[in-house]
Amino acid sequence: MSKNKKQKEIGMANMLRLYDLELLGRLNRRYSESRNRYESKNHFLTDLIESGLNCREYESSLRDKILESDTTTNDRIEKLTELFTEFIKYTRTKFQSIQASGVVARRILGSTNNLVEVAVLRKIIPPEAIKSGSYDSMPERFEKFEELADRNFIKNE
Repeated sequence: MSKNKKQKEIGMANMLRLYDLELLGRLNRRYSESRNRYESKNHFLTDLIESGLNCREYESSLRDKILESDTTTNDRIEKLTELFTEFIKYTRTKFQSIQASGVVARRILGSTNNLVEVAVLRKIIPPEAIKSGSYDSMPERFEKFEELADRNFIKNE
């Protein structure tokens, strides 16, 4: 339709041309089956048009609700994604902190054990050896404890 032509409104008296023979057959069968319900063919066709229009309006309202629901769902998914991203950052930081604390604790434990052993054996060691970390290594039996703990408590699931 060109831009200059205005679409005519549907008025009180309109003529409808139907060229589809299959559609005409379906309409005639339906009218024959329900003839006693309608005063005339016009009443029958008006009822069909009103039913079709109601159905189309209902479909349009459903489409609008689905689009609105999709938008809401997408917004919620985006917010959930943001929350998970923040949770992952927080968890990663906490695990890194725990790992760092574990390394420090193992070093202190190894150093303490080695220095207690030296003290029990009444050995004399130079202060520079302590300051340089010469006694910070983990005793072999502690490493075996750690391996045993890893096998028993840390599982690859």
